[in-house]
Amino acid sequence: MSKKKKLNTSAILNELTGNSRFFEKPSKPLNSPPADNTATQQYGNIAILQLAENQIRDLRQSTHKAQTFRFTEQEIEWLKDTAYELSKALPHRRVNQTDIVRIGMKLFDKTLQEKRNDLLQLIEAIK
Repeated sequence: MSKKKKLNTSAILNELTGNSRFFEKPSKPLNSPPADNTATQQYGNIAILQLAENQIRDLRQSTHKAQTFRFTEQEIEWLKDTAYELSKALPHRRVNQTDIVRIGMKLFDKTLQEKRNDLLQLIEAIK
């Protein structure tokens, strides 16, 4: 018969209590903003981020009602590709097609308020 080795419980406990490279805690939270001030300024200057706080809060609400929209094949492919690319850029978050459409709606509403005549001309041109 072979002898059974005794399990080294103190070494396992040491690993699980944070003294391990494998279970090491990240140095900063995953969702923390960039520490560099210039990066934050550049990030804040993007037009998309100029949405009001209440609009961003609205986008954080979960969706529950399905709606059918009609898109061309190219638009559907663009939505799928863009959702995939954005999900790759945010490794701990999943971006879906609904997120993209909802953000687009908020941006459209903002543009409608600020440049109504330009949008009306564009809509007239495509009809």
